[in-house]
Amino acid sequence: MLACVAGARAQTAPEAELKAALVFNFALFTQWPASAFSAPGQPFVLCYADERMAGAFTSLASKTLHGRPVAVRRILPGASTAGCHVGYWHEEPRLPAGAPGATLLVADAEGFARRGGVIEIGVEDARMRFDVNVDNARASGLRVSSKLLRLARKVHGHAED
Repeated sequence: MLACVAGARAQTAPEAELKAALVFNFALFTQWPASAFSAPGQPFVLCYADERMAGAFTSLASKTLHGRPVAVRRILPGASTAGCHVGYWHEEPRLPAGAPGATLLVADAEGFARRGGVIEIGVEDARMRFDVNVDNARASGLRVSSKLLRLARKVHGHAED
């Protein structure tokens, strides 16, 4: 499914739905340390900062990720991502204050993956593309699947596997 979404033309579906699907699939292909969850039944928390994404992200709340129910929460732009397993910003040029360890940081901002983010989404030739910074992922205690890295436009840092 990730290949279909990553290669999808931006005009074929609303942009918000495509981006939410990408973020969900990024999480599917990322491993979190056990310490990122305080209890076995704790939900997997997807956070977003852009209210225009509310409908697209809310639709993900009926899904499961890594055997956990998905919870969706809106955060203010630039706010802490404490309690979030994934933090997504639309065109946010900087990392939020207080970004905790095991959070997959995703944004549309150009250069985000080089400035501390893990995944940067962009449009190239009318297609959604993404860059991954594996060093930033590793520093957050996350492990990005080699399957996801093969689909990335660019991989920054030193990939393992």
